[in-house]
Amino acid sequence: PTGVAVLDMSDPRNPVRTETLVTPAMQTPHESLNISVRRGILAAVMGNPTQYPGGIDLYDLSGDCRHPVPLAAAFPAAPFGHESGMAPDGLTFYPTSLGTGHTTAVDISNPRLPRTLWTGEYNTHGMTVSDDGRRGYLAARQGLIILDLSEIQDRRPNPEGREISRLSWSNITVPQVPLPVTIGGKPYVVEVDEYATGPD
Repeated sequence: PTGVAVLDMSDPRNPVRTETLVTPAMQTPHESLNISVRRGILAAVMGNPTQYPGGIDLYDLSGDCRHPVPLAAAFPAAPFGHESGMAPDGLTFYPTSLGTGHTTAVDISNPRLPRTLWTGEYNTHGMTVSDDGRRGYLAARQGLIILDLSEIQDRRPNPEGREISRLSWSNITVPQVPLPVTIGGKPYVVEVDEYATGPD
């Protein structure tokens, strides 16, 4: 069947399908499935490898994650979809589109009525957000882009995601996702490309 399978993994040797999510974005979420652990919300944007209408689906996982409860389906919050990011507080979902150059901030504080806060012209593949929600790390076609998301996080009127810096490298292929990590007490961002190139 089509859609997103929900598996009960309490016995990892015998996973059991408990649901199949068949709302529009769950039919074609591409790489966008994302969860807010803090709020118990599952989110996805309707996407594919190039571009697809960016309708948002949201589900409540807080009661029983084996049986997600639909909250919003195909809500037109983003122009296009491919992958996504999620603020750690679970209040902002970030649909991204590598093929069309769109990164969107969607307020999901009321998950039954998402609303678009901001759309920026960044052709983002994967995206992560700092613990305080104020920094966005974008894996874009050009490399790693760091944005100041403070105005979005603070819900300022007409917020902007302001570019702080960008970094490229000589053997860049398709940047996939940047991962903030702490090593020896020092913060780093590890970026992973989707493909690798040889020494030539």
